[in-house]
Amino acid sequence: VYHGTEPGPVLALTAGMHGDEINGMEIVRRIIDSGHNRVQRGTTVCMPIINVYGFLNYSREVPDGKDVNRSFPGRKTGSLAARVAYHLTHDIIPYIDYG
Repeated sequence: VYHGTEPGPVLALTAGMHGDEINGMEIVRRIIDSGHNRVQRGTTVCMPIINVYGFLNYSREVPDGKDVNRSFPGRKTGSLAARVAYHLTHDIIPYIDYG
């Protein structure tokens, strides 16, 4: 998360919902590495790997065999995929203006 010096919109850059789709992860990593996420106005939230387990195992699913992307809006006490989706839906997405 990078907060600019001036208030403004919040941009989210996410990737890695499916651990076997690595192009987006590299793009977000390069944006961070180049400093392009450091905006003067607003906030940039970079999440290069949503599904860490899937990335480590080159898989679309989390350990419970579910696909996070198919689990939205999720459940607070559901499967791991449902809980990840729930927290993205309730704790992050409401604060995002663009993404």
